[in-house]
Amino acid sequence: MKKASKILFLIGGIVTILEAIAFIAIAAVSFYAVAAAQDPNVPDWVVKLIQQIMQDSKCTQEQAVASIATVGILFIVQFALCIPCIVLSFISASKEKRGLGLLIVSTIFAGAAWSPVSLVGGILGIVSWATVERKEREAQAQ
Repeated sequence: MKKASKILFLIGGIVTILEAIAFIAIAAVSFYAVAAAQDPNVPDWVVKLIQQIMQDSKCTQEQAVASIATVGILFIVQFALCIPCIVLSFISASKEKRGLGLLIVSTIFAGAAWSPVSLVGGILGIVSWATVERKEREAQAQ
């Protein structure tokens, strides 16, 4: 399980990099749409997006623009959570002796950053630590 955890952390770190790029791109498009909605020459796709939101949620145009801004803010926060998740995933994949604290923190950030591969790697790492690594450390201590 330890080896599977390390592999999943490595793959999860790489996938989370791609995820972070997608998050920042979605946030940029959202903020562009909010800024473009204020322009006199609004692009057609922004008008269609705002009309679709107004139709689906029965809200005003200002509320639709605010919801687009909220989506942008959400994805900026997710991007910010991806950075420590990436770093912790690579650290967890590279260390030979991983402590329980590192595995727990890595798993929490993987869950918060919407990184399912790293999350599974963290869960497997915690299970491995609880079953195998802890017993090895106890045997070495005696």
